[in-house]
Order: sequence, then C-alpha cells, then structure tokens
Amino acid sequence: MPGKYAGEPEQPLVTRDRTLKMSTLSNMRFVFTGGPGAGKTTVLEALTARGYNCVPETARKLIKSRLDSGLSPRPDPIEFAEDILKADIANYRDLSTIRETSFFDRGIVDALCMLEQCHADSEYKIKELLCKYPYNGTVFFFPLGKQSIIRMVNVIRPTRRLSMCMKA
Repeated sequence: MPGKYAGEPEQPLVTRDRTLKMSTLSNMRFVFTGGPGAGKTTVLEALTARGYNCVPETARKLIKSRLDSGLSPRPDPIEFAEDILKADIANYRDLSTIRETSFFDRGIVDALCMLEQCHADSEYKIKELLCKYPYNGTVFFFPLGKQSIIRMVNVIRPTRRLSMCMKA
C-alpha cells in the first residue's frame, strides 16, 4: 500500500526477516525545515564539521547576492520563491551521484510550499516535482521556541525573514 505522503516508503522499512529495504536506504537526503532562528543552520554546521554533506539554505545565499549587487533583499515573493526553487533543484542535482548521507537546510519542499502559499503553482506541478526530486521520508522539523521568537524580534536581519508570503 503506498505511503500517504511523498517520499514515504510504500512498505515498512524493515521486512519480516529484519532486513532493511535498500530502496529506502538509497535515498539518504534529509531535509531540516522549520522557522527562522530555530537552530537548523547551527545543527547543519555541526554535521558539516563532522564530515557530512550539508547544503546551506538557498534563500540566505540569494539575499546576500542581491544585497552585494545593491538590490533590495527580495524581489516579488513569487519571483523569490521561483529563484529559490531553481537553486534548490540545482543543489539536489549536484548531490545526485553522492551515495552518502546528505542534509539540506530547507529544500525543494520548502520552495514549493512558498509557491503554493503564494498561489503560484499548481498542485500537479508540486506533486510532479516532489516525485522527481524525493527526499528521505524522515524530515527534521525545528519548531520556533521562545528564545527564537525573542531573537527574531530583537534582531531584524533580511536573511532571517523567510515568511514573506506564508499565512499567519
């Protein structure tokens, strides 16, 4: 029976003879997602220091590039989300031949969510891209804590504002 969500294994991870399904293990791309300031980047930096493949958050890189070019931090929300999606797909493809565990600070799923929240992408295209660029079914979610909220209020930086079109 297929899993309910994209990337969810169709069958249990462990078979009756207690062997792991290789198809599930072959996708070792894990996403870290959640609110800004929740600790994703800090954990990924620690994993990088231990030798893991880690892909930094695309939005920060795009914002820095825009600021370095003298532009505003963000273009139109839909254009910004599309730029993030293109870069996230490129990042995914860059790691397509690596068989080692890789971690992504956000990823294609987050960019698609931004586009969906801005009513810019069809459900069909979202499902198509999720199937074409799957991540492991285990996602690491970092919820906002009280300290993160205080830090967001006290420190206003353009690289921290990623909820430009998310519903409150």
